[in-house]
Amino acid sequence: MSSCTSAVCYKEDMDDKDEMMRLHVLMPAAMNTRLRAAALERGTPATVLVRTLIAYGLDRMDDATLSQLIDDAAQAERERRAAAGREGGKKPRPPKKT
Repeated sequence: MSSCTSAVCYKEDMDDKDEMMRLHVLMPAAMNTRLRAAALERGTPATVLVRTLIAYGLDRMDDATLSQLIDDAAQAERERRAAAGREGGKKPRPPKKT
């Protein structure tokens, strides 16, 4: 774990010369709503909030509570995928709202 205990930790992971990478994350609509509301409440883009939360979590990977949350989420994802497979795989996406 990093010795950082503040938002400065996030800055340590950022290097002006480091290439920015894109990671696509699927999340439930309710989580997306909470994320965007939290970012708006703090007056920052959602991407900044996400990067900060990721850096914070990565610095605490040895935390027992975080470890349990990750294990639980991984198990739920395995169960979700198994259920989708039993039902024939990917379901068609609903039409986009216009």
